[in-house]
Amino acid sequence: FLIQIPSTPLESNASGNVLENISVLWKDKLFGWMILAYIILGTGQTMVVPIRIEYMASPIYGLNATNTQITFINVFIQGLSIVVSTKIWGYIFDKFHFVTTRLLINACFIIHFLTFFTSKNLVILSLSAMVNGFALAGAMIVWQLWVTKVADKERVPAYMSAHSFTNGLK
Repeated sequence: FLIQIPSTPLESNASGNVLENISVLWKDKLFGWMILAYIILGTGQTMVVPIRIEYMASPIYGLNATNTQITFINVFIQGLSIVVSTKIWGYIFDKFHFVTTRLLINACFIIHFLTFFTSKNLVILSLSAMVNGFALAGAMIVWQLWVTKVADKERVPAYMSAHSFTNGLK
């Protein structure tokens, strides 16, 4: 799949000064707000991973799922959903406006959070894990490529530098 992506090598001086690149965060309002949203959503998504397992495993919440059930739902079903839906998200990323695509991904995450933590039914939890995997596939594609949608072609390296910097902070 990677070989099929058309690309040309960047010039070594294309990325510019690091401090200048970081200033893009407040000079370009859309970019800055999107970075902030990524930090908040990404931190929340990371924090929820152990909570999902605790929710399913602990008898306090009424599920008391086995290790096999927890692994099947949170690893296998979610992972399969990521693999199956990656091509769909590639199409969506290419055809729709970036903000619309990001909002669709966020809506899937919200649906997952609401359905997962309000259900005690393993089938509903499995469907919720599928929705989360679907959202994660979109998030992975968009996370890697979104800068190309908001930056001018010649400024993509600078924007990507700021994006990588903030991810390191997160």
